Amino acid sequence: MKIEVLHSLWGADEHVFEGGEHEILKPSKRLLALIAGGAHAGAVRVVDATAAEQKALDSHIQTQDAGEAAYAAAVAKGRWHHGNLLQFVIDREDRLAYDDTLKHNHPDRLDRVVRMRLEHELRVVKARLEATEVPT
Repeated sequence: MKIEVLHSLWGADEHVFEGGEHEILKPSKRLLALIAGGAHAGAVRVVDATAAEQKALDSHIQTQDAGEAAYAAAVAKGRWHHGNLLQFVIDREDRLAYDDTLKHNHPDRLDRVVRMRLEHELRVVKARLEATEVPT
């Protein structure tokens, strides 16, 4: 397969390509998925692909209607909300852990009230997650 990187540099996971055309002899399934996303985003153009490679690329791109249907199903079953709460926990834990690495006078350091609010929010959301079943 051959791709053209439309910017000075395009990176996807461990793959990094400079601007211009690149021949990829045996792209992995993962690389095909990354290329599909890059092409959809306008960072990469697929210049040449076998029928099998093109089919694999196409399978990774969702139409707007299909995406909206999947989102509606996730919301209806509670998966979207559950995932949103999990991301909230990750974000708050990450911010508090970062705060713990900072010196007392660092400008990014949370003041006492903000830190207490984040810790409270984290406890509330964790309790809510523990009290609910993971939607399937």
